[in-house]
Amino acid sequence: MSAFIQSVVFGLSTGSIFALLALSISLVYTTTGAVNFATASMGTLCSFVFFWAGTIIGLGWFAALVITLIAAAVLGALVERGIVRPLAGADLFRVVLATMGLDILLKNGTQAVFGSGVRPLGLPLPDGAFSILGISVDIGRLFLIAVALVFVMSLAAVLRGTRMGYGMRAYAQDRYAAVLMGVPERSVTRWTWGLS
Repeated sequence: MSAFIQSVVFGLSTGSIFALLALSISLVYTTTGAVNFATASMGTLCSFVFFWAGTIIGLGWFAALVITLIAAAVLGALVERGIVRPLAGADLFRVVLATMGLDILLKNGTQAVFGSGVRPLGLPLPDGAFSILGISVDIGRLFLIAVALVFVMSLAAVLRGTRMGYGMRAYAQDRYAAVLMGVPERSVTRWTWGLS
């Protein structure tokens, strides 16, 4: 039974990473109609920004998290401005090729700058695991699940409680009706790419 619970926690923590990536892809596609094949590379680059700010510069994990979130939003807005917006109105194939090219660029650029090895993040979490009813659970895995839940709930709050969230939901339901109702298309696409 203990091995089963440990496997469930491991699966949930790994699945939470994939869920966040899938949420990003889904948000971009349903709102803007673009397919972003560079989602994983953008996430990898942001992970290395976190490593750089927190470990190499030594700013601490909270400051590194803030810097990483800002860098992720800026990267998304730059992708929207430099790649997606110029291809607006083009067929889906061109956007797919552009994001595939961005994927290759980000992968190789990240590897050139940071290398290809695994880097320790140095989070202020206790090492090891704790035991509940004789079941050993890794603290880092639980932390990862909690962080994913916080991001999902934050995104839900943005989508349900802000004007831009209403605009994104309107674009996801009917793009033409949203334009007719005065929802600013450029702002919605910029915020969508920034949040993703």
